Amino acid sequence: MATGYSGRSRGEVEDELSRYYEWYDIDRIFLDQQSASTGQVGYYEELYEYVKDQSGSSSSIVVTNAGAPVPQAYIDTAEIIIVYENSALLGDVLQDYNKSHFGMLPYGTSVSESEYDDLHEQVGYYVYVASDASWMEVKGSVIDEQADWAGD
Repeated sequence: MATGYSGRSRGEVEDELSRYYEWYDIDRIFLDQQSASTGQVGYYEELYEYVKDQSGSSSSIVVTNAGAPVPQAYIDTAEIIIVYENSALLGDVLQDYNKSHFGMLPYGTSVSESEYDDLHEQVGYYVYVASDASWMEVKGSVIDEQADWAGD
């Protein structure tokens, strides 16, 4: 669900989250278009707490997608923060703090197993590399191959 880089009111996002919990049996939420501005940390902290309250479980998972490096203050706003989403490969997204909270989503390129391993060394969560810029047209064999590389 899009947060509009914190441009959507928290109430509007919470209303949408409430409907998701009412309609579906879910325990994971993906909050897209996350702001990377330090001034918006509180917005995402409150959404994180709202998700935990709605799910009724501290084991629910919140994934946010800033698509860019974020200040360390964001560490407690999600279990996984996507710090890179762009076409092609990025040489280095490592930040000065624990990589275990981070993931990345490069697209529009193909990678070898060694390139995949290099990317995975930079983030704690599995990287998915879409060879086509359209997520909907990614072939199952590409997903299966990367899952094998990741050890799943």
